[in-house]
Amino acid sequence: MKTFNVPIIYRSPLISAVKNKRKQQDKMKKDFAPTLLDLGNLQIYLARHFGFCYGVERAVEYAYETVAKFPNHRIFLTGEIIHNPHLNNKLERMGKIR
Repeated sequence: MKTFNVPIIYRSPLISAVKNKRKQQDKMKKDFAPTLLDLGNLQIYLARHFGFCYGVERAVEYAYETVAKFPNHRIFLTGEIIHNPHLNNKLERMGKIR
């Protein structure tokens, strides 16, 4: 499966470790049970599938690549890339995407 170069700010080392462990344990992706992170007094259940989908990862990567490729141009989007105000605001603050 293709992987995308999404900026590290949108990635978490903890979540990446959880996902990698799940991939090793369940290569066929048949186990839909949540992952339990047991921290003693705190237990966190993570859904089996979460995070950016393929299309969102591709859109985010394309947006950053476009800004890098055309640094002297303003770039206009017809709508939000995703329903994530943090990401959309960051791209807008870069001063290139409107």
